[in-house]
Amino acid sequence: MFNMKFRLIVFDIDGTLKSFDEPVSCKVSLTLKYLEKLGIRIALSSGKHLPYIEGIAQDLEIQRPIIIAENGCAIVDMADNREIWLTERPPEICEIRKRIMHKFPDSLWEQPNKVEFTFSPKNPALRSEMITYANEVISHYRDKIHTYGGSGSIDVLPNGIDKGVGLAEVKRMYGFKKDEVVAIGDGENDIPMFKEAGLSLIVGTQISHPNALSFNTIGEVLDFLTNTQRSV
Repeated sequence: MFNMKFRLIVFDIDGTLKSFDEPVSCKVSLTLKYLEKLGIRIALSSGKHLPYIEGIAQDLEIQRPIIIAENGCAIVDMADNREIWLTERPPEICEIRKRIMHKFPDSLWEQPNKVEFTFSPKNPALRSEMITYANEVISHYRDKIHTYGGSGSIDVLPNGIDKGVGLAEVKRMYGFKKDEVVAIGDGENDIPMFKEAGLSLIVGTQISHPNALSFNTIGEVLDFLTNTQRSV
C-alpha cells in the first residue's frame, strides 16, 4: 500500500508541524531537509497569512518550499519567486469585516490577510459575545462565504476556496498525481486537502477521516514517512 515514491508532502503548520506559539523543533527541520534531499517537494499549507508561513519555511531551512496560504487563497513557490492568488476578497467579506470591526473596534485581533478575514478577541472573556454576533452577521452571506473556527479565531473565506482547492492547483501546476501526494493535518480546515492526496495522515485526535492514518505526534508521522521512503 505504501510502496509509492511520494513526490509531494503537504504539511499543515500550527498543531501539526509545531505546537501553537512554539518554534519548529530541530527534528522536524532535519527530517524535512532529509525528505527534500530524496527529491520530495515540501509544501506548507496554513490558514495563516503569507509572511508568517514564509518565516516558518525559512526557519525550516528547506530549499524549495511551496506555500499554500490563507486556507488555499494563495500559492507561492519560494524557490522560483512565483506568487499566485486564486481569488480576491469579495464584497461580502468586506462587509462582514466592516460590521464586526465596527461592533468591536478595540477588542479584536485581525490577521493581516489579503483575502481571508481572520479575527479573534483580545480578551477571551469576549469570545462568546463576539462569536454570537459574528455568526449573526455571517448568516446573511452563507451562499457566498464559509467559515472555520479553531484555536480561538474565526476564518471567513469565499465559497469555493479551501486547502483542497489550493492543493489541487499545486498538483496541476507541477504535474503531481494524486497517489504521489501525502497530506498531513490536525484540524477541520485540513480535511479538504485529504481528498486531493493519495495518503492522508492526521496528527492528534481533533478530527477523523475515512482511510486516513492517525498518529499522536508529528514525530511519529515523520518516522513513518522516512521509513516508508527508505523501503521504496
